[in-house]
Amino acid sequence: MRKWYLLLIFVILLLSGCNGTNVQTEEAEVYPVEFYTVSKQSVEQTISFTGTVMAREHLPIFPVVTGEVKKVHVQNGDQVEAGQLLVELEATEIHNSIEQAEAALQAAQAQLESAKAMRQQAIRQAELQLEQAQQAYQAVQSAEAPEIRLDEDNEQLREVLDPLVQMNQAQRERELQQAEMSVRAAQLALEQAQGTESVQAAEAAVQQAEVGLRIAQQQKKHTRLTAPIAGQVAELAVQEGQFVSPQLPLLSIVDLSRPYVHATVSEGQLQWIEVGQEVQIVLNALNSVTSGQISYISPLPAQQSRSYPVEISLAEAPDGVVPGMLARVTADLTSAEAQLMVPVDAVVYDQDRHVVFVITDGVARARPVTVGEELGEWLVIEDGLDEGEQIVVSGQYSLVDGAKVDIRKERHVDEIN
Repeated sequence: MRKWYLLLIFVILLLSGCNGTNVQTEEAEVYPVEFYTVSKQSVEQTISFTGTVMAREHLPIFPVVTGEVKKVHVQNGDQVEAGQLLVELEATEIHNSIEQAEAALQAAQAQLESAKAMRQQAIRQAELQLEQAQQAYQAVQSAEAPEIRLDEDNEQLREVLDPLVQMNQAQRERELQQAEMSVRAAQLALEQAQGTESVQAAEAAVQQAEVGLRIAQQQKKHTRLTAPIAGQVAELAVQEGQFVSPQLPLLSIVDLSRPYVHATVSEGQLQWIEVGQEVQIVLNALNSVTSGQISYISPLPAQQSRSYPVEISLAEAPDGVVPGMLARVTADLTSAEAQLMVPVDAVVYDQDRHVVFVITDGVARARPVTVGEELGEWLVIEDGLDEGEQIVVSGQYSLVDGAKVDIRKERHVDEIN
C-alpha cells in the first residue's frame, strides 16, 4: 500500500512539473495615449466659416414684347444709371397700332357726341308733343255741351233734339278719351327720349377705345428697355437685328456698390453668432482683409442640411471685389468667466451619454460627464470631472473601461487651440 501511495505522489508531481513548463502568461494589451490635465480657463476663441461674395442686386432684363432689336446701347462691363436706355426694339408696327387705336377712339368719341345730341333733340321733341297733347286735352275737357231749354209745349221738338244732344255728348267723351291717350303717348315718348341706353353704349365704346390706345402706347413704351437700377452691365446676350421674346433675358444689371457675403454655419456655430455682430472677412483672391457685420441669420436650415444661411454686410468693399469670390469669415468668441473645460475631441459619445477616459494608475476609466456649451475647440464640463484630473485626448476611441494605457505625451492648452 505504501508503495502505491508513493507512486501516486510521484505521478502527481511529474504532471505538475510538465504543466508548469507549458504555461505562458498572457499580458493585457497596453494602449498608447496622450493626456490633458483638466483645468479652469477663460477661452478666447474664434469660429470661422467660408462664404461667397454676392451682389446685393442681380436683375435680369427681359423684353416685355416680342420684336426685332433695333439698337443695343450698352456693352458688358458698362456702368449705367437707373433709367438709362439699354436696348431698343423695332416699333413700326406698334406705331401703326397706336394710329389705329387713336382713330378708333376719335370715332367712338364722335359717336358719343352724336348720341348725346340725338337724345337731347328727342327729349325736346317729346316735350313739345306732350305739351301739345296736354293743351288739346285741357281744351276738350273745358268745352261745355250746349244747353237746350224748351217749354212744356215744345214736347215734340224735345223728342227730336234729345237724340242729337246725346250724340254730341258721346262725341265729346270720345274726343276726351283720345286727348287723354295722346297725353299718355307723349309722356311715354318723353320717358323713352330721356333714356340713356344709347349714350351708355357710346360711352362704353369710348372706354374700350381708350383701353386699346393705352395698350398700344404701353407696348411702345416696352420697346425701350431701361435700367431698373444703377449698376454694371453683365451677361449681354443680344445684338442688333436679333428677334427676341419675353422668354429669355437680354442682359443683366449687377449692383456692385453694396456686395455682401453669403455663407452657412453649422448648428454648433449658430449659438455663437447674432445679427449685428462684427466679423473679419478675408478675401484671398485680392489678398485683402476687411470688416463686416452679420446682417441676417436664417431661422431655418438650408434644404436637406443642418447648416444655416447667414449674410454678412461688408463695411467697405475692397477694390476689385466681384460676385463669386471666396470669403473666409472669422468671429471672435470669449467665455465670460473661468470654467472647467476639456478639448471637444476628448468627449466620446457612448450609448446616449457623454464619456471621458480618466487615467488612474496607468488605467483608463470611462466616466460619464455632463457637458455644457461648446466654445470653439473646447467643451464646458458641468459635472463629472474635477480640476487636476488627467483625461485621454488622443487614442480615446480605441479604449474600453479599464484598459491599460501607455502615456506618451501630455497636451497643453496652447497645443489644443
